[in-house]
Parts: sequence; structure tokens; C-alpha cells
Amino acid sequence: MPTRKINGIYTSPLSRAKDTAAFISTRLGISDTVIDDLIERDYSSLSGLTMAERRSRFPTPNDYPEDMEIAADAAIRMKKVALDFCMNGKATSGVTIAVTHGGVINALFSYLTRGRAGVGKNVAKNCTISMVASGMFDIIPLAFNLQGEDFINYVNEIKENEKN
Repeated sequence: MPTRKINGIYTSPLSRAKDTAAFISTRLGISDTVIDDLIERDYSSLSGLTMAERRSRFPTPNDYPEDMEIAADAAIRMKKVALDFCMNGKATSGVTIAVTHGGVINALFSYLTRGRAGVGKNVAKNCTISMVASGMFDIIPLAFNLQGEDFINYVNEIKENEKN
């Protein structure tokens, strides 16, 4: 498999993402950069609630508070970040690593796959890998919610396809 240049590591300003990005940066010897728009969805009144508390106070998504960032807005925000990486020189070729959060990953993949992945279907778990690629002026979903053996198998499949 050809070596791919890592263009950079970008992270949400929230400490849990920054800590993960710092771990990756140290291992790869590349500094990381904070990008505010990689922050998690703003859940406002839902923030800090357990799932049980959330279901008790807001039984259905129709009951969610109006001050919450809706998934479509979060998806558009994330798509703009990804397009900025691809179109404005941050990642014109090679690999860019973005460390962010499940809520915005789910929103983006739901948007990109027209609901087949992400919000409401199969949500991204903590510490999983999701990948997108740049197309001709758009973002293309490649992999969603990979971890452990699934990620290793995905990478090995890419290696095999490049040989052919």
C-alpha cells in the first residue's frame, strides 16, 4: 500500500477530543490544531442528562427543547469543515485526521447517506473510526463506526484493492 502523507490532525476544542488528538499527535510526531467547528452538537437543555433522564423529560424527539442544535445544522457545519479541508488546501491529497464527537459524526453521516447511517439508525459509538473522502465539490462517506477487527479488515481490503 502506498504511503499516504498525513496532512494534519485537527481537533474539537473539548478536552476529551483534545486529549485523543494529543495522543495521536505524539505517536505520529505531528502537531494538532484546534478547529472550533469540530465541537460536539449543542444539546443545550439535554446536556449532562443521562439517557434515562432524557427519556423521562423528553419522551420523543418531537419533545426535545428548541434550544438544541438540530442534526441538519450540525451536519452542514461538519460538511463545511470537511469541504474546507478538501478545497482550501488543508488536505488536497493524503490523509487528514479530525478528532470530533459522536453527535456531529452521526449528523454528518445521516445527512450524507440520506438516513441510512447515523442519527436514528446505527449511531457512532465512542472511540470508533469513520471516514469520508473528497469528491468533485462534495464529501463522500467511506466507512462508518469501525472499531477493532472491522477497522483492520477495512484497511486490509483497501490494501488488496490497491494491488489489483
